[in-house]
Amino acid sequence: MASRKYFGLESITQYESQAIVQRVVSYLCSEGRETSLFASLSQALDIPEETLQREFGTEQALVETIWEAWPQIVLAALSEPLRNETTGREAVSGLLETAISLQSGYRRLKELRNSNRPAAIGVRCEGQAVQTCLWKLERQIRERFKRSVYEGELPEDSRVLSLSALCLRLVGGFLAGVEDEVFAATASDSVNLFVDRLGFHVARPLKRRRRLTPVLPFVKKSPAL
Repeated sequence: MASRKYFGLESITQYESQAIVQRVVSYLCSEGRETSLFASLSQALDIPEETLQREFGTEQALVETIWEAWPQIVLAALSEPLRNETTGREAVSGLLETAISLQSGYRRLKELRNSNRPAAIGVRCEGQAVQTCLWKLERQIRERFKRSVYEGELPEDSRVLSLSALCLRLVGGFLAGVEDEVFAATASDSVNLFVDRLGFHVARPLKRRRRLTPVLPFVKKSPAL
């Protein structure tokens, strides 16, 4: 399971709703403890309980705020390795590892959201909360594969559209899948196996062209006849 921190948890001096939401999301994605009360969130995140109550009123209001922001949070987290990793292999690996890490956060968020909601109230089906981000993500994946082809990391005849579609389906499956012990033990190996089969190789650095000495200044004028 990926161990990166994708949400930049610098020390927050002024508490704002968005900053708290990001910290809670990171907590949900990385910790195994229950988060059922403001008191536990306050202790785990080092945020005064009064601040949480002032910003959101109730824990359920905080959970609903995170639920509504979840697609944007997912898109931002998944886009980060595509933008910032140096190679296509690292970008795709980081993308899939991020999706795996977000899966646990999504599952815990649903559990928190449903714990205080009557069963009769309709709840979005599993995975629907993140589907809106996948369409935007597909373009970013496609552009990253194109860049790898251009830079020589992938063969020129690579089927970029098919690779992008397959990668997007894996991301969607990781985000919405039900985690179990087998999945947790094999997820990272599955990512490595998939990326190894994409055909990435170390691109040769572009040769620097030798700067040619201008010719014209050295051309002698033909003697006048």
